[in-house]
Amino acid sequence: MLLAATPAAGQINRETCEGYPEPRVFLEAQTWWTVGRAETGLRSHHIHVGVCFPQGRTWRPSPTGVVRLDFRIVFHNMRGYLGYMFRGGIGCCANLSPTFHVPVRLRCMDMECTWWITRRIDTDKVKTDGRKEARFSLLTRTPKGKRMFASTGWQSYFARKDVSAVENYRDEDTAAARGWYEGFGYANASIGAPYRAPGPLVAGVWRPRVRMLPGAHGFPVTSHSVHIDPMFHEGMTGIVVEKGPGSFDRAITIDTRGLTNGPHRLVMITHARRIRANDGVLDGTNTGVLSVPFFVWNDPLFPPAFQRSKKRSEQRKG
Repeated sequence: MLLAATPAAGQINRETCEGYPEPRVFLEAQTWWTVGRAETGLRSHHIHVGVCFPQGRTWRPSPTGVVRLDFRIVFHNMRGYLGYMFRGGIGCCANLSPTFHVPVRLRCMDMECTWWITRRIDTDKVKTDGRKEARFSLLTRTPKGKRMFASTGWQSYFARKDVSAVENYRDEDTAAARGWYEGFGYANASIGAPYRAPGPLVAGVWRPRVRMLPGAHGFPVTSHSVHIDPMFHEGMTGIVVEKGPGSFDRAITIDTRGLTNGPHRLVMITHARRIRANDGVLDGTNTGVLSVPFFVWNDPLFPPAFQRSKKRSEQRKG
């Protein structure tokens, strides 16, 4: 896994998250639909919604109160599916939170298609400061007319001089993804706090808490798994850290000394299979997937470049 070249001053890199006003990290929520039993290979139908997001950080809007978000939408094995509405907001769940509903027509006749959608959001419509949850989703119809989407649950902060009221929606900086399929409800995957941009720098043994659980109106989780650096679209599952039946809600153990120094991705997967079709709901598996980066460095003599840059910046400020 390679890092992209550093952009010029003022230039935004939509994938490495460099150039934004605040620290950001590229988070991705996915939903998979599989007829019958779930698979991690090519048979499932995938929607990806990813964006550089200031997870656990405070927004730094423009002088007019606007923030920019660059969304990457990926369809995998989605022939005949239609993405018809992109919606979201960064102020959940305060009154008058800034939301958008954008009609789109996204169709993919190849095995995989990628689109970028840029949205500028007026943060002045968030009437209270504090921790808010960001929710983004692409509403999609299947060839049989069913609806499905991936939804996010990411945390950020508002702290403005002209706002006195504070309202925290969550009590910690978790990051979550939710897969939703009509008639199946939500299947949720999340990583526990603290998870903050630009992503954790870890060494030795890392024990993040992860959760693979049913969401609102969701069927019981039938299986779960956690992977490092998978490439599911090529049929590669990566390093399987955890796998088993049912839900999962506890810390996992990752010995990072077995990983290369540098960037990696942790992927949490929640499967919920419906096996009774006598009520008109298709027999299949709804899957929610969360993909988050982390950075490994086990060489104390040579700290990573961004850590050295951070220390120099702190020294200049001090």
